[in-house]
Amino acid sequence: MKQNFSVALLAGASVMAMASAAFAQQAPAPTEEVVVTGSRVITNGNNSPTPLTVLPSQQLLQIQPTTLIDALNALPAFTNSRGAQSTGNVTGGGNGGTASASEINLRSLGVNRTLVLFDGQRFPSSVANGLVDVDNIPEMLLQRVDVVTGGVSAVYGSDAIAGVVNFVTDTRFNGLKMEGQYGISNVGDAVTDKIGIAGGTNLFGGRGHIEGSFEYYNSNGLPRRSDRPQFQNWAMGGEYPTGIIGTPQNPYILENHVKVAASAFGGLITGLGTKASPSSVLSGQYFATNGVLSPFNPGTPNNTGGGSGTPQAYGIGGDGTYSNTTWLAPYNWKQLYGRFDYDLTDDVKAHVDVATTWKDAYQYSNMFSLTNEVMSAANGFLPQQYATALAAAGQPTFTESLVSNYISPSRDDSQATQVFVNAGLDGKFGDGYAWGGAFDYGTSTINSQLSMDPNLQHLTAALDAVKDPTTGQVVCAATLKGSDPGCAPLNIFGPTAASAAAIAYAFGTVNYNVQTTSYDFNGHLDGHPISTWAGPVNMSVSGDWRQNQLSATSTATPTQLADCTNIANNCKQGTTLLWQQAFGVLPHPVSQTVWEVAYETDIPLLKDVPLAQALNLNGAVRYTDYSTSGAYTTWKIGMDWHLSDQLTLRATDSSDIRAPTLWDLFSPTTIGSTSQEDFQANNGQGSTYATQQISQGNTNLKAETSQTVTAGLVYRPSFLPRFSFSVDAFDINVSNAITNISGFNQSIQLNCYRSGGTSPYCKLIQRADGNPLDGASLVTAWISEELNISQIQTYGADFEANYAGRAFDRPYSVRALLTYQPHLVYVQPSATTIDMGDAGTSAAYAGAVPSFKWVLTANMDITDNLNFGIVERGRNELKTNGDDTIIYLNQVAPVAYTALNLTYKFKNEMVGQSELFLNVENLFNVTPAPSAQGTIPGAGFVTGDDIIGRYFTLGFRLRR
Repeated sequence: MKQNFSVALLAGASVMAMASAAFAQQAPAPTEEVVVTGSRVITNGNNSPTPLTVLPSQQLLQIQPTTLIDALNALPAFTNSRGAQSTGNVTGGGNGGTASASEINLRSLGVNRTLVLFDGQRFPSSVANGLVDVDNIPEMLLQRVDVVTGGVSAVYGSDAIAGVVNFVTDTRFNGLKMEGQYGISNVGDAVTDKIGIAGGTNLFGGRGHIEGSFEYYNSNGLPRRSDRPQFQNWAMGGEYPTGIIGTPQNPYILENHVKVAASAFGGLITGLGTKASPSSVLSGQYFATNGVLSPFNPGTPNNTGGGSGTPQAYGIGGDGTYSNTTWLAPYNWKQLYGRFDYDLTDDVKAHVDVATTWKDAYQYSNMFSLTNEVMSAANGFLPQQYATALAAAGQPTFTESLVSNYISPSRDDSQATQVFVNAGLDGKFGDGYAWGGAFDYGTSTINSQLSMDPNLQHLTAALDAVKDPTTGQVVCAATLKGSDPGCAPLNIFGPTAASAAAIAYAFGTVNYNVQTTSYDFNGHLDGHPISTWAGPVNMSVSGDWRQNQLSATSTATPTQLADCTNIANNCKQGTTLLWQQAFGVLPHPVSQTVWEVAYETDIPLLKDVPLAQALNLNGAVRYTDYSTSGAYTTWKIGMDWHLSDQLTLRATDSSDIRAPTLWDLFSPTTIGSTSQEDFQANNGQGSTYATQQISQGNTNLKAETSQTVTAGLVYRPSFLPRFSFSVDAFDINVSNAITNISGFNQSIQLNCYRSGGTSPYCKLIQRADGNPLDGASLVTAWISEELNISQIQTYGADFEANYAGRAFDRPYSVRALLTYQPHLVYVQPSATTIDMGDAGTSAAYAGAVPSFKWVLTANMDITDNLNFGIVERGRNELKTNGDDTIIYLNQVAPVAYTALNLTYKFKNEMVGQSELFLNVENLFNVTPAPSAQGTIPGAGFVTGDDIIGRYFTLGFRLRR
C-alpha cells in the first residue's frame, strides 16, 4: 500500500505541475550544469534531497596516501570494507576472487548492497560472486568521489540499497602529472610502493581531447601470522571442564598464548584408533624431534571441546599448535587507462573510455593437518622401540594428530585481468533538452591455482608405509600390492621428517578459471518541458538493457573420487579425491538478462515566499525485469526545502532492491574441508574435528527489497562564514535478505538441537547415521547455502561539519565526519535475533558495526610552501559478539589513530608544480584490542583497526 501511495503521489505531483504550466513563468536554464550523483534531473548538489558527500581526490589522499580506496574505507560511513591495508582481505577460494580484493561497504550492510559507478555508469563485476574490486578503477585522473548514503535503486537499479559510490574522472585534464611513493612499517615490513603517470591534451583545435594514465601498486603484505607473533594466539576459552562455552555458567573469556592441545607440530599420539580401547601405550607423547617421542604438555586447559576419553581441545601454553596462515595478502596491480572525446557538432559529443587492469595476489590458507589418523604399528618409519612397545601391548594400530609447520600450507595464487570499455554519445537540443546513450562492456578473467592441496588417495597411500622385505627400503604398501607404482611413502613421525618426494606425491595443484562478462546499453532523455510558478519542472526518461554472463572451469570437480584399492587405513572409498575441493565447475556458462525503464522528475513547488526560499519535490520510479528472478518496481520520493540561505531541510523515502547475482543462483557445488566445533558431540560437551563443508547455489532466490527513509538538514550560519554543518538520519529495513547460512554456525546448531530436529536448519547438518541430533555420530558435512530468509534493520545518523578560516594570517581548514549507527539487526525465522551494532567481530552472515566512527581532519599552510595536516579517526568500545544468547565476558576497547601529513610544494620552470610529502599513519603506534570470536587460536580484529602499527609513506607528486 505504501509503495502504491508513493508512486501515485509522484504521478499526481507531475500532473499538477503540467496543469500549472500555462500560468508559470519560464525560468532561465542554469549557465553551467554539473553531474550530480544520485539523480538525473538535479544539476546542483546543494538541492539534492538524498544525502551526498563530495570528496575531492586530494582530500582523500590526505586521509590515507596508500590508495584512494584505503582513504575511502577510512571514512565513518564505510565499515567492513576491504583495501590494500585492511586485515582479513582474503576473498579467493570458492568465490573465484583474487586473494586481495578492494571492496567498499556502506553501513556494513554488505559489499553487494553498495552500488559502484564510474562516471555515472554501472561498473561491471570483477569476481565470480558479482562484486566489484575497485582497484580496477583508474585513480590518477580521478577528480572526486561522490558518496550517496541513501537508497537510489529507482535511479540506478539493483544493489543501491545502502547507497552509491561514484568515481568521477577529470575528463578535461590538460598537462602532465607523475607520482611515486614508498611505504614501510616501523618494524620494516608491509612494504608498499606506487608509481603513476598521466597526461592529457586538446586536439583538433579544441574539438577533441585525449588523456590517459598508467599506474602500478605493490603491497608485500604480511604473508604469515608469524610475521606478527604477538597477535596470532588469541582465542576464546571458558572454564574447564564444564558444558558448552558461551553460556552464563561458562562464558567465553579472551585469552592469549592459546594453542590447539589435541595436536602437535611433530605429531601427537592420541589413541589406538579403535573405539573399544581409546588409550595407547604411546598416548600423551609427541615427536618433538624426528623419530623421538617426548611427553606432551597440553598447556593449561582453557575450555571444553574434549570429552571423556578424548584429548583436551585447547590449552594456554604447552606444546600444541596454532595457525600460521596469511594475515594481509600480498598483491600488485598494473593499470592502463585512456579516454578520447570529440565534439561531432556544437551539440553532439562522442567519447570512449578503455581501462585494463592486471592484478596478481596470493595467500596461504589451510595448514596441512591430520586428525586421529590411524597408523599401523608396522609402519616402516616407526622406530623399532615404539613398534616393540605396541606389540607387547597387543596394539596393532595407534592414532596420530599433526599440524605441519614444515609442509607448506595451501597457497592460493590468482592472476586477474579486467577490461572495461565505455563508449557513448551525448547531445542537446531545443531549450534545455539533453540526451545521451552509452554502451558498456566489461570482462574479468581470473586464473587461480591452489597449490599444496592434499590428494586424499595419494596421501593415505603414502601414510600406509611398510618395509620392502626384499630391499629393506620403506615403500608404500599399495606399491608392494601392485598398485600406485609412483607412490612415495610419507613420514609424519617428526616436525621435518617428510621427504620432498613424499610431499610432491601427496599434494597437488588445482587450477581454476572464472570469467564474468557484461554488456550494457543505456540511454536517457532529459529536459524541462513545463514549469510551475516556482520554476521549470525537470524530467528524465531512461532505459537500460544489460546481460551478465558467468563461466567457471576447474581441474578439480566433486565427481573426482578416491580409489582406496590396496590402502589399509584412513582412505574412504568414494570420498572426494582432493582435500580442498575449493573450486566448483559450471557445466556450461550461465547468464541473466535485465531490462529497465525509469522516470524521474524534480518539481519546484515554492520559491521566494516566507519560510521557503525554494521547495522542490523529487521523485523517481523504475521497472526492472530480471530473466532469472522476476520483475520489480522501485521508487523514490524526496523533498528539498530551502528555508533560507542558512537552513535547508531534506528527506527521502525509497523502495530499493538487490537482485541475486549469477553466483548466488548458480554457484556450483563446492566441497572443502573445515574444522568446526560440533556442539552436540560428547553429550553436549562439544568437540572440534575436521570434516567436509559443502556450499551450493540456489536457483529459487528472489530479489531482496528494502525500505529506506532519510531526513536531515544543512546549516550555514550567516554569523560564521565558511562554516557548514549537516546531519542526516537514516532508517533501512531489508526484507527477504539473501543470506549465506552455514550449518556449523553455533546459533544455527543450537537452534536445531533445541528444536528436537524440527528446525529447518537441521538440514544443514549431515551426520553419518542421518540423524542431525545424534552427537555420537560424526558430522560428515556442514551445508552452506544462500536463502531469502533474513530481515536486516538498521538506523542512525551521519554528521558532517566544515570550517575554513585564517590563523596568524595563514589559511586553515577543518572537517569532521561522524556516523552513529547503534543497531544492525539480523532477524531469521526459528533462529536467534542478532544485533551486530556495537559488535567487534562479524558473524558468518552478519557484518559488525561500531555505534560511533569518526574522522577529523585539519590542514594549515604553515608557509606558502609547507602544509601541515593531521587526521584523527576512531571508534567506540564494542561488545565481542552480536548474539546475545552467547555470553562473552570481554569488551573490545575503543581505539583512535592519529596520522600526520607534511607536504612541501615548490614550483620550477622545468618541472612545473611539484610537492614532496611525508605521511605517518598511526603516529603513536597504537595496538588495537583483539576481538577473537572463536575458540581456534588466531586473533581477530575489528575490521578497520590497524594491525600494522606506525607506518611511514614518503612520496612526490608533479604536475605541469
